[in-house]
Amino acid sequence: MSERRRPNRPTAFAVSFGPDDVPVHDPGSVALSQRPTPSQSGATSSSNKRKQLYYASEPAQPKRGRRSDYWPKRGPPPPKHALSITGNEGKEGIAVVPGEDPEERLDTADGEPVRILNGFAIYNPSQGFELVSLSCLNDGSKQVDFEAIGYVSPAFVNEEDADQDDDDDDDNRDLHSRWRTTRLECYSIDYTRFHEPLYVQTRYAWYILKSPDVAYAATHAEFYRPHRIAQIIISAAMEGEISTFDEFEEQYVDTWDDLLEARLRPQDLCEAVPLIQSIVGDDATLQQRAVASRPFVQAIYALAKNSSSGSPYIDRPLVPADRERNAGRPKLKEGVTLGNLDLAVLRPENQNPTHVTPLLDNLARGLFHERLYVVGPRTKRPNRREMEKHQKEIRDHVCKLLYRNLEELPRISFPANARLHDEYWKAVCIREEVYQVGDCVVVPRGNWNGTQGGDLPRDLSVSEVPEYTTLADYFWLGKIIYIDQRLKTLHVQWFEHSSKTYLGKISDPQELFLCPLCGTIDLKVVPVLGKLTVHNPRPPRELAPLEFFYQFVYNQADGSFTDSDEDSTSDITTLGPPDNCQVCLAAAEQRHETAPSLSRDELTYLGQTYHADDYALVRATEGPAKVGQIISFHDKRTSSPTVTLRLLGRIVDLASSMAEGSLLLLHERELFMTDAPPIVVKAEDLLKRCT
Repeated sequence: MSERRRPNRPTAFAVSFGPDDVPVHDPGSVALSQRPTPSQSGATSSSNKRKQLYYASEPAQPKRGRRSDYWPKRGPPPPKHALSITGNEGKEGIAVVPGEDPEERLDTADGEPVRILNGFAIYNPSQGFELVSLSCLNDGSKQVDFEAIGYVSPAFVNEEDADQDDDDDDDNRDLHSRWRTTRLECYSIDYTRFHEPLYVQTRYAWYILKSPDVAYAATHAEFYRPHRIAQIIISAAMEGEISTFDEFEEQYVDTWDDLLEARLRPQDLCEAVPLIQSIVGDDATLQQRAVASRPFVQAIYALAKNSSSGSPYIDRPLVPADRERNAGRPKLKEGVTLGNLDLAVLRPENQNPTHVTPLLDNLARGLFHERLYVVGPRTKRPNRREMEKHQKEIRDHVCKLLYRNLEELPRISFPANARLHDEYWKAVCIREEVYQVGDCVVVPRGNWNGTQGGDLPRDLSVSEVPEYTTLADYFWLGKIIYIDQRLKTLHVQWFEHSSKTYLGKISDPQELFLCPLCGTIDLKVVPVLGKLTVHNPRPPRELAPLEFFYQFVYNQADGSFTDSDEDSTSDITTLGPPDNCQVCLAAAEQRHETAPSLSRDELTYLGQTYHADDYALVRATEGPAKVGQIISFHDKRTSSPTVTLRLLGRIVDLASSMAEGSLLLLHERELFMTDAPPIVVKAEDLLKRCT
């Protein structure tokens, strides 16, 4: 007998504004709301007081120099939606989970299977399949009959099988059936273990909740975010590796969390403090380990307390953890003989601490949650506040240059005492600032090698110019080689910012690479927006945010890095312009090596030597190459040498005029002389000698 579905009645929001106006919540952020009216506050005050855990006070005037919107409010729950049930879903207790093998699956110590639920949602079948939050399971005052739905797959003891199953989940969910569980009994989170996922339990199995369904993402994020933050803080305190708040902030804040599927924001820490206090206060083990007395935990408590008076209040209290309903945790089978021994050593609990050099420690900064042990003296690393200050200085400078780009072309002048010889100068004045040979100039990005530079933003807001922007996002950097006063141009050798190479995130934001590319900047067309301080090599002192250095030459063609040996190029730089450009000289040398060379009665081209009466393959506009006999060479003073040839024909080209029986005697390499007049071709059209 099929289940009777209750009619899906519209919500109050849908009646007022229509179903299409229901806002779509960002699953990675907490829903925000405006401050409620007095009538709204009074309507909910009595119920909130009974279970209130934490309220911030009324919003005060922001302090000087502090953003009033730094701590967002916690808004009302996301709008309620009804789940679509097709009736084709597998039912727990009746259907069989595809691929689940009792010998290979991951079980608890009590023999209950552990399964994975992807694309999940929690709903109330007695309320028209309305989507609900797991936080309602903690309400011990009433019995709730919540169920879960999603794409089910078994959890395996062998991690290789689990990885293959994850790939199937990502690539094709149809490989797993959509699954409805029976009534959920509880949810479980082990707050003492960083990598422990969120579980829910039914009478038949435990389920690991992975990615939520799109329609359920906002509801799940509202519930799971404070629990995940509490798990991160408590597990870090249990490990004992982190002491100060600066260390915790450097390792976790503003970094991507895989379980949360979002970045950890500073305000998340304050919002999770009531939940952390509830968990620590009810757990004797956590009290014995003095979790709450850790310096960084105390700093988070103080941060939440201080932020309450100067930030918007929290509209809804966080529901404390119900220790009785959440006491049960899945105790997985353990043992040396369980699973693959080769893979068991890869589990986090069986890993030895990773030891790295100071250089690798700097490169790995912010990319790993694992604590790295440095062998040798640890280099000085700026804290997060210093980094934010440096980044703000960089963004302000980027905005300053973008604003200059909106102005008219600046007036340029050439100092009389800066002339070298003829039309070449060693300095030029732009915006009353002197630019000399060897300086690094900043110009707007342009079109190069088929890539469009794009228009620079005219709006300097954060939406157009992100907070973590770099100079290389909008500008090109070049080293002045020489200055042409007559043409009013700068000849530069280009730099490449390290973040624009394949180094990506592990690059040094203050490192540049010289490129084997040069170009000419027309000061009558392209504005020079400023100049930078660039060192070679890197000085031993700490660099300012707008100081850069370079030590290598980066070749994008082959992805190689070579030393920028200044000693080897000193002879070139002592030459006068325009012969002091190393890139131009290297290109000229390459052209000379690859250009045809004619001497007396022989022609040399691309390693091949040709003489009169030799046979050669000649480039053809279409079809296979032509074959010709060289008659003579001609030296052109103003262009490339030419070659006079007598063409030969292929016997297979005459096949259409031959009898069918004689075709068996033809050879594809057989040639014949022709009486066609000789032809003249460029030496570059010769492909190779042939016999």
